[in-house]
Formats: sequence, structure tokens, C-alpha cells
Amino acid sequence: PEIGISWRIMIISPVPVRAEDTIMPGDVTFALLLAITSVGFAVCSSLLILFMKNRREKEIIASDWRFTGTFLTGCVLLNLACLFMIGPNTDALCLTRMWVIHFSFVFALAPLFVKTYRLYKLLGVGYVIPRRQTISNARTALMAVPFVAVEVVILLIFTFVDPNRMEDVMEYNEST
Repeated sequence: PEIGISWRIMIISPVPVRAEDTIMPGDVTFALLLAITSVGFAVCSSLLILFMKNRREKEIIASDWRFTGTFLTGCVLLNLACLFMIGPNTDALCLTRMWVIHFSFVFALAPLFVKTYRLYKLLGVGYVIPRRQTISNARTALMAVPFVAVEVVILLIFTFVDPNRMEDVMEYNEST
């Protein structure tokens, strides 16, 4: 007889943490990660130093050296963030990786978005008769704050609601 029971069978099998999930000294990936990070760090740091050293040059002044320097600083931090991939997976390191990588990424891109918006406003795109506008550096810097603030809020939510962990528990519950 039909009694209306719907069966679902779930097989749960524990999976051990594997050594391949980590990048440790002596691994091939360790040397590769260090090489790529070192080259990226050296290139971005050199560009940042050259840029700051020549910031009084006409071309550098015209390129808005403050925001380009901030972008290059973000690129340096992003390269250094790769070093957090080294070491055994722990709950603290997983959480640190999430913060460092995402925050560095936003720190690098926010100045680019703000510079693009500033150029859009200054060049008067969309106006029939171009109007001259001025947008101060301080006002432009304040436009970058919401990018960083939203990222911090998102990271805080994930830190306290669903933090990255070495082990993840998956639950399946279907209410029918």
C-alpha cells in the first residue's frame, strides 16, 4: 500500500586532511609560489619607488600620482598576500588568507575605479556643452572609502557568520 513516504539516503564519509592541501617548504609549489611572489613584489615595488621618486615630473603629476601610487601599493600588498598560502591549514590561517587577499584586492582596485569615475566627471562625457569641473584629491579619496568599507563589512559578516575553516561541515536538510 502507498503510505506517502519519500526516502532519501545519505552516505557520509569522513575525509582526512591531505598533505597535498598545503604548501610547505621543500615542495615544488613552494618554490614556484616564492618565485612568482618575489618577481611580482620586485616589479611592483620598483614601479612604486620610481613613481614616487619622479612624482614631480609633469607626466607623473598629470597621471594623478596619489591614486596610482595607492594602486601600486595595493599591488605590492597583493603580491605579499600570496605568502599566506604557505603553511599548514589552520582555522586562523584560513581566516587570515580571506582577509588579506580580499582586502588587498579592494585596496588595489578602489583607486582605479575612483580615477576612472573622476575622469568621466571631469571630461564631461554625456554633456552637449562641456563644463569645466574640479574634483579635489580629498573628495576623490573619500569616494574610495565606500569600496573599502563595504569590503570590511562583507569580511566581518563572513568572519562571524560563516568563517573559513580548515574543515567544513556540510549539512543537507530537505523539509518536504
